[in-house]
Amino acid sequence: DPGSYLKVSEFSEIQSIKFFDVEELINKEDDSSDPSEIEQVMKDSVQDHLVADVPISMMLSAGVDSNIILSMSRKGVKSQNHFITSAYTAGLFEDFSKKNDESEDLRREMSVAEKMANEYGIEFHKINAVSEDYQSIEEFVYSNEEPVANPSGLLINKICKDASERGQKILLTGHGGD
Repeated sequence: DPGSYLKVSEFSEIQSIKFFDVEELINKEDDSSDPSEIEQVMKDSVQDHLVADVPISMMLSAGVDSNIILSMSRKGVKSQNHFITSAYTAGLFEDFSKKNDESEDLRREMSVAEKMANEYGIEFHKINAVSEDYQSIEEFVYSNEEPVANPSGLLINKICKDASERGQKILLTGHGGD
């Protein structure tokens, strides 16, 4: 049943528990989704994630989600200790000699991410993800503790490893939001 999950007891009793009802949402008469409220909730959420005693970094792409996080991290900044200081992106940076749609998409992605990092004055790290650096499928599944059908996970793992090697402790991401 959509919007439900199964709860299995230690005695193998199965119970379906509904947590969301699409029809209820569609038929809801009170539409209180004021855009200014949504913006405030997002800003508050980002600000709550910026409380740290170590530098904060993020994964940055051309996507809406990571750029909203970067932008909102600068709105209403309470202290210099509570904002993003650097950003990471990963891709194939070395060989754009072969022109095709995919290489153009990657070039655009990196260009937008770098432009945004420069606009907000944060350090920008380009991680060249060559195939030799990728984990094997077995290692990837093991580190994620489940099979993942999203190939961007390989790049995310590469970014996390690079950030960790640079001493980065906090890495925000908008991954999965869109």
